[in-house]
Amino acid sequence: FLADTPGKVMLRGNEVALRRLDDLISLPTSCSKGGVGAIALMKVDVQGFEPEVFAGAAHLLRRGVVGAMVFECESERLAQHGKTAPLELYQLVRDFGFVLFS
Repeated sequence: FLADTPGKVMLRGNEVALRRLDDLISLPTSCSKGGVGAIALMKVDVQGFEPEVFAGAAHLLRRGVVGAMVFECESERLAQHGKTAPLELYQLVRDFGFVLFS
């Protein structure tokens, strides 16, 4: 269950099926090849579960088929759902070949 604000408790929750992006999307090997299906912009808004999303999309992100990515990084949410610090998340994104802007 997630809350809109860290420290608050939601009264309801939803079950969702989890699937790795790498298993769902078949894309060309590089955005530079201009293949149909390349991702121009990937928005990730998952309230502290960014490390899990990036892990599930690692193959896509490493292959360069995602042109740009927008995501939030809130230290309280990251701590709430795991042990990833913001600087670790930033380094992970850099390791995929992205340049960070804030």
